[in-house]
Amino acid sequence: METFLDQENAGPRNDPKSYDAISSKLSVPKADLLFVCHYGQDVKTAAEAGVKVVLLTRAGNPRNRTYYTLRYTTADTMQQITFV
Repeated sequence: METFLDQENAGPRNDPKSYDAISSKLSVPKADLLFVCHYGQDVKTAAEAGVKVVLLTRAGNPRNRTYYTLRYTTADTMQQITFV
């Protein structure tokens, strides 16, 4: 890992402007970023901002409603995520 970004230096996950900040800080186009999260609403925000997303579908997570799992790539574990 080269860079660590969190809410303090990039902004909250549920704010589309945060992904602009991340893209700028990393000098990487948003379309080349991958956001992995287990909160459906945050995945939705990142996707709408133009970032690639994966929704972690952890067992028992009430936030993984069908609305999100039908719309976004999902994975049960980080090991299931492949980078292209």
